[in-house]
Amino acid sequence: MTYSLRIRIEAEQDLSEAYHYYQDCRAGLGDEFLLCIEATLATITRQPSLYISVHRNVHRALIHRFPFGVFYFVEDDHIIVVAVMHMRRSPQFWRERVN
Repeated sequence: MTYSLRIRIEAEQDLSEAYHYYQDCRAGLGDEFLLCIEATLATITRQPSLYISVHRNVHRALIHRFPFGVFYFVEDDHIIVVAVMHMRRSPQFWRERVN
């Protein structure tokens, strides 16, 4: 089954903030971050059940090389990304977006 990807506006803002943070740390690092995110999202769309379920129907995919996770759930034939967050943040950060 093929799933379509929907990224909520809050998750897009998460991505933008992280991208700019990494770009400020080192030129090009933000681009590397986005490449890792894109690879993870591609895997999620192919195999959404591959990643651990962390709360009810919400899954978490860890990002290679970066301390971030993508939080998402599957609804019909759509994957809904609710948060892209640093893993040291409180889980309340993504839980508020799901409830």
